[in-house]
Amino acid sequence: MATESVPQRFSAVVDEAGAPPVVRLRGELDVAGAPELRSVLYPMLDDGQSVVVDCSELHFLDSTGLGVLIWAHKRAREHGREVRLRATSGAVAKVLDITGLDEILAVDP
Repeated sequence: MATESVPQRFSAVVDEAGAPPVVRLRGELDVAGAPELRSVLYPMLDDGQSVVVDCSELHFLDSTGLGVLIWAHKRAREHGREVRLRATSGAVAKVLDITGLDEILAVDP
């Protein structure tokens, strides 16, 4: 009996216990989840904060999600700050590698 893969709902949870704040992503960052991530990042970037985006529980990333990460990168740089991606692996690391964005965005192991 074959089992069908069920897409994981996207979530972005902010941990402001340290500096910079960490945004923990979970599930699939696609056209459905991109607006949520943008709305989470916008106030932090508008306040001129650097942000760490933890991708350890992110299982899928499409072009819309990439667009939000690129937008966040540019927005942070406008304020002299940065957005760092942390714990990219699997499919997410592959997308960043294929697109060459792992050379443009700040990516930590």
